[in-house]
Amino acid sequence: MRLVLLALAVLAAPAFAQTPLTIGIEAEGTLTSDGAVPFSIELEAGQFVYGEADQRTVDVVINVAGPDGMDVVRIDQSGRGPEPFTFTTSDAGTYTLTVTPFERESGDFALAILRAEPEATTPEGRLDQSMAAFDTDDRPGAIVAVIRDGEVDVARTYGQANLAHGLPITRTTRFNIGSVSKQFAGVFFALMAEEGRLTLDDDVRTYLPELPDFGTTVTLRHLLNHTSGYREVYGPLAMTGRTVGGDILDRQDAIDVVMRQPDLQFAPGSRHLYNSTAYVLLTTIAERIVEQPYPDWMDEHVFGPLGMTQTAIEREPGDVIPNMARSYTTTDRGTFREDFEAYSYYGATDVYTTVDDLATWMQFLKTGDLGNGRGGPGVIARMTEKSLLTNGDTLDYTLGLTVSEHLGLTRYSHGGATGGYRAFLAYYPEIDAGLVLMGNIGAVPLGPVANEAPRAFFADDLPAASASVALDDAAQPVTVNAAILDGVAGTYLAPGIGLVTFARDGDALTMASSSGRAGPLVALNDSTFRLNNDFSFRLRPGTGTGSDTAEPYAALLMAGRGTVVLNAAAPAPDDLNLEAYTGRYFSEELETFYDVVMQEDMLTIQHRRLTRPLRPVAADVFSGTWPLSEIDFERDAGGEVVGFTAADGRSFGIRFERVE
Repeated sequence: MRLVLLALAVLAAPAFAQTPLTIGIEAEGTLTSDGAVPFSIELEAGQFVYGEADQRTVDVVINVAGPDGMDVVRIDQSGRGPEPFTFTTSDAGTYTLTVTPFERESGDFALAILRAEPEATTPEGRLDQSMAAFDTDDRPGAIVAVIRDGEVDVARTYGQANLAHGLPITRTTRFNIGSVSKQFAGVFFALMAEEGRLTLDDDVRTYLPELPDFGTTVTLRHLLNHTSGYREVYGPLAMTGRTVGGDILDRQDAIDVVMRQPDLQFAPGSRHLYNSTAYVLLTTIAERIVEQPYPDWMDEHVFGPLGMTQTAIEREPGDVIPNMARSYTTTDRGTFREDFEAYSYYGATDVYTTVDDLATWMQFLKTGDLGNGRGGPGVIARMTEKSLLTNGDTLDYTLGLTVSEHLGLTRYSHGGATGGYRAFLAYYPEIDAGLVLMGNIGAVPLGPVANEAPRAFFADDLPAASASVALDDAAQPVTVNAAILDGVAGTYLAPGIGLVTFARDGDALTMASSSGRAGPLVALNDSTFRLNNDFSFRLRPGTGTGSDTAEPYAALLMAGRGTVVLNAAAPAPDDLNLEAYTGRYFSEELETFYDVVMQEDMLTIQHRRLTRPLRPVAADVFSGTWPLSEIDFERDAGGEVVGFTAADGRSFGIRFERVE
């Protein structure tokens, strides 16, 4: 079992002198901004390995390579303090752990392998090993539950619900499940549609006429499946200087983001771009339909009838919710502090619940029966009905659920994150079983547990071909002509995502992004190259001559979420004149000023409440850090810089005009 903690793997580690590791002994290291420190350890085959990096003054990225030089796992979960990691060994031999800095930082760290033992053979044992970093009495942690036939079959708890009072996580601990909450808003609209009180293709402005008319219809379905083209709330508010993790933000703040945007980010239904603003709008619409606060309606018509007595919706920041886990993050000192979000965007997030109540919820996902004479199979059919994007692609995201295939079975699933809370829910209707993970620290291994625990616990229920074959092995690679690989090689810009460079490496293609992540691509045919199960690229070389010349084509294909076309980009020149970008800029949309200034030899962008360094990645394109993840400067016909657009990943094209 190989646990992959990030979507992107790094290329083979460079050949530096390696420091040998001894189990239980800490080894120290120092990183420069462009450096790498490799360590090595001899391991047997079939071992479970648990280690930690102490990120003393630098945020580290750890890449583990096996004796064959192939990547085993890449770890980058937290910014300071402990960075736990686990992996299992396929072969005996020397394993290399290469430590590099995140975002070109520098500083000191320490690394230790704390456990190396035979891999567990029972599902419970394998789960316990995956959660080894949190099975302590001095750290936050998680609960993982296996659900069968609407009942909790297995529940494993790890770590503390409240560090200040030494309260451990138990089966009755309530967690904020973040965006897993969206499916509860989904059931409201599925039920209303089933009862004929609305249609999912109704115009949003029928219910919220105050929203801008962008000249094209945005429907309820567009809000529900994240294809509306509206901006997401968090990035634009942060660009104005609002602190998402500290300032009190209300629902009107989210609505105002849409009210002030000058146009849609894309045509409704043409692209899936995750957007919590949409669910704030949806619960506002829900309240206008039923003339009742959304949390009251959910208590009366969903949670109460189903018997979900330990489920509650936070109505405003600081609501007292009995038996709730506190949420935590790490500090620069390596200690823990409480991590909370000072907003209640219910609908998008902020349902608190327990594993037993979510087991009850899974029974609803099976029958659609709300227990009060309402609901039925038609509600579930509406909740799980897939939509088509305007280009004909089928969208996996439905009404607060992702409906996909996993291990040869249909899976309804969703993840969630808010503050330090993490959550994942998966239900497999064909075997009436599911998995729940809820945690109170961001480092919990959500992805690995979500992917591997069902394989272990449901092994006897899986189709024969799926029980032993990983999804990553399903597609067969092909060999592509070298001329094609050379023709697609180059640098491209993904709007709101960053710079991506493709290069030929022998008879294969590799990619590297402006964030510093990179990896080999698997060719599925002459034009489709897969990074992993979620992301692929469609690449075609330029063709023709003279007036028939076509530029190379590149697009990012996101499984079940649509396509993003990449634009050819010229790398930033070595002699770039950074002074040309300095000046003051104003955004009418955000009513916010920024100053672009030189600090020593680096360009920075400054607001009275934040400063971000800018790194050139392409001609007139700079990368920063959230919420100013990408800055694209614009020039007039004379070559003078006259403005820029800013992007945070989910909101892009936010325009700033140069004012001096």
